[in-house]
Amino acid sequence: MKTQKVAERKVRKIDVKGLKEAKKATTMTSEEWKKHQVGMKEKWPQPDYMEKPHPDGKGHTCYRDETYIAITRWTSDTKIQYRPHAKAPGSKSHVRYERYSRAKSVKEAQPTAQALFPTTLTASAQPIAQLRQRQGQRQRQGQRQRQRQRQR
Repeated sequence: MKTQKVAERKVRKIDVKGLKEAKKATTMTSEEWKKHQVGMKEKWPQPDYMEKPHPDGKGHTCYRDETYIAITRWTSDTKIQYRPHAKAPGSKSHVRYERYSRAKSVKEAQPTAQALFPTTLTASAQPIAQLRQRQGQRQRQGQRQRQRQRQR
């Protein structure tokens, strides 16, 4: 009888210092934010394809092919608009979002986003085919590793 090795999950550490800094940088109260959220689903509806479950069974926050298709058509002059105050105050994502959501075009958003998310933006700036190819390679590598572990 073979025993399976169970990979240990990394325990996620809470960035207490970063959260404290985020709370200091927040200028909006939770009550103000909640008032802003009233009616936002109607004003900023999700695309129809987001209403359906992810075709690969992934979570609702995973990118979809339709999203990639849309954003790869953008140019630096493409006008963009962010949902106002979409992130809850007191979180690190709120502070970042308030910074980059001021951009009115892709060109304006790039320097801010690059400063905040250097690896993400660098990766997303590559042609979509290369991204998909890399993702496929990583998935295949992971599958091979799992197969080897099962064979042991």
